[in-house]
Amino acid sequence: MSKSKKKKNAPQQSLPVSRADVITVLDAPDYQPLDLAGMLEALALPAESADALANLIGGMIDDGIVVKLKHKGFARTTDADLLIGAISFTKTGHAFVAEANSGREVFVPSGRTHTALPGDKVLVRIDRRGRRQQPDKLAEGDVIRVLERNCRSIVGTLRKANKWFYVEPMQASFKHDVMVPGKGGGRLGDRVLVNLSDWEDPRLSPGGEIVEVIGPADDPALDTLSVIKAFNLPEAFPPPVVEQAQSARIPKKEIERRQDQRKKFIFTIDPEDAKDFDDAISLEKTRDGNWRLGVHIADVSYFVSRDSELDREATKRGTSVYLPDTVIPMLPEQLSNGLCSLRPDEDRLAFSVFMTINGEGEILRASFAETVICSQLRLTYKQARSALDGDQEAIAAVPGLAKRVGLLQQVNTVARALRHRRFSTGALEMHIPEVKFKIGADGRIAEIILSTTDEAHQLIEECMLAANETVCRELTKRGRLLIHRIHEEPDPEKLAELEETLQMAGFEAGDLTLRRNLQQVLREIDRTDQGHAWNGAVLRAFKRAQYSAQCVGHYGLGKSHYCHFTSPIRRYPDLIVHRVLKALVNRRNPPYSREHLAETALASSRCEDKAVEAEREIVDMKKIRFFAEQLAGGDLQEYDAVVVDVRNFGVFIFIPAVQAQGMIHVSELRDDFFDFNPVRMELKGRRSNESYSIGTPVKVVIAKVDTERRLLDFFPVRPAAERAKKSTRAAGQSPARRGKKERGRGRAPQRGGRGGRSGRRR
Repeated sequence: MSKSKKKKNAPQQSLPVSRADVITVLDAPDYQPLDLAGMLEALALPAESADALANLIGGMIDDGIVVKLKHKGFARTTDADLLIGAISFTKTGHAFVAEANSGREVFVPSGRTHTALPGDKVLVRIDRRGRRQQPDKLAEGDVIRVLERNCRSIVGTLRKANKWFYVEPMQASFKHDVMVPGKGGGRLGDRVLVNLSDWEDPRLSPGGEIVEVIGPADDPALDTLSVIKAFNLPEAFPPPVVEQAQSARIPKKEIERRQDQRKKFIFTIDPEDAKDFDDAISLEKTRDGNWRLGVHIADVSYFVSRDSELDREATKRGTSVYLPDTVIPMLPEQLSNGLCSLRPDEDRLAFSVFMTINGEGEILRASFAETVICSQLRLTYKQARSALDGDQEAIAAVPGLAKRVGLLQQVNTVARALRHRRFSTGALEMHIPEVKFKIGADGRIAEIILSTTDEAHQLIEECMLAANETVCRELTKRGRLLIHRIHEEPDPEKLAELEETLQMAGFEAGDLTLRRNLQQVLREIDRTDQGHAWNGAVLRAFKRAQYSAQCVGHYGLGKSHYCHFTSPIRRYPDLIVHRVLKALVNRRNPPYSREHLAETALASSRCEDKAVEAEREIVDMKKIRFFAEQLAGGDLQEYDAVVVDVRNFGVFIFIPAVQAQGMIHVSELRDDFFDFNPVRMELKGRRSNESYSIGTPVKVVIAKVDTERRLLDFFPVRPAAERAKKSTRAAGQSPARRGKKERGRGRAPQRGGRGGRSGRRR
């Protein structure tokens, strides 16, 4: 790959052939792998076109369309049963490789990952012999080559075995200890940052060198710093970027040039702890009895011009990263919390979308304008909900709210109409509570807050969804290229397996490839006490939303056109879309080529994935410490849990109150012999007739915490005397230790859903 990359950076030469011509050669029935010289001849190109052709094919290799066979020439990846993509690992050591351009995915069992490390770009040979080691029946494969090493450093704990020093990785998905030549200035038990050496032989352990000592691994106050280092997240902004942000101003001429909306009543609704306000709304009744909804978004593009220092840094960051006790912003505070934040009673530059909407939630027409606004009221979700509920005491506590309650209710009426129309056209809804952790000064969890989406959240979300769709439709209609937010349709095989699982649990699923059936079963799920567990099962059958230069629609939202426009403070693709729309409004040429948008979309998706993984990592660390301290202190709390997976060695449970997953080993169930039914995914007692299947509710207490492997074991709650007897009998052999072998073999790889800030990562 390094050779192709060098050619890719070479000066561009015009070629009379395209990717389609190369594919025509590769797809010929009698094709035998050709090298570069052979491809030149097959395409009737002169020898001087070699560099340009190598550059073209190199791009196709990077996109996973073509593969370079060792000593044989080029071939289509599909013909060679090969796939190129980024690899991600589960806690159990299994891995998944996803192809960037097609969304194809291959499951790689542990032990068959060669020298691949998390995030590396790899070449996988697909195994067609039909072996299946995980329930969603993805094709299996073996990593045969690492094409691009993206994992170049790790954070872990310094250990010693005999005379050898090694670092035990902090991330559970990194399954290899790293050998180091010495302590690197640290002490045993310290968390350290290690730069990895080249690793070519899978029979040997990877090696590296300690380049930074973070501090004691058992200090929770260092968890966030450790995650920042582990994921190579940016910290301080470079001085030139800060200087540019500090010098930003709003000139009087710019205010005079724009459409003045300062006399209109415009307001914001955001989380209570929000620091940046990038969206505001307004509503007016039109003469023909319809509504004119204004969605006003901070005009970040005015302050962050293309190819500026600010822009280059924002491109690298891609997104703001929200960790429990800190935020790593995409833009410096001077902009994100200052000039680009739509704070009350301050003039701000905005990019506004005005939508005329009828009583049925249909968007009749839309217009777009660069505006200047002045937000007159800032509400939190809680305050907005209280106003919608008519809570007079809460309304009186917010200055200026009392005379605006009627308007707020009118906005809610419009939002309800938009929502009703969206679901009538096929949108899907899953109620998955969001858990927020407040972290104390000592780095420990101080408070767990379980939040659900209420009417105030839905009000804002519907307004933003409408604006995003409207912008995408307008740009597409005008032939403008942009970055889309896409969510592809699930694989029919996964939906068929989900249908079978749901039917075994008693749901009337029907053919889930029909959207109306999926909507119906989601409504059924929502009426059960185990809705969160089943929503998670449905979510795992879906593909992940991502950014793309292609318009393929958003499956979950039921929209054929969708992009991200409403959060340019914290998402780079939104900033790109702003520039594209601004060029259209001002009758300028499109600012980006398709190739540039495709590259930016891929990079933005990767930045988002990294942000989500980092957030998940720190939350997992905090939860593990939370349960470990509970166990050490002997103050065991009882939790309501639900079974989410069943194996012959036990059941996996999910605790909604803390969004934690763990296992109850079969030996910890009631004194009985349990038979495992793999078809019904059920453990059933012979004497007691007690049974456990997906969706079974159970009360649990913590039994064992494996800090390094991030695994939790639980006891089912039973009378104190019985529990004490069980605990005494189990002493010396923990459930986690007993289940270690079985877990490695039988546990289904768990892949979490895509979290979001107030549900806005759609």
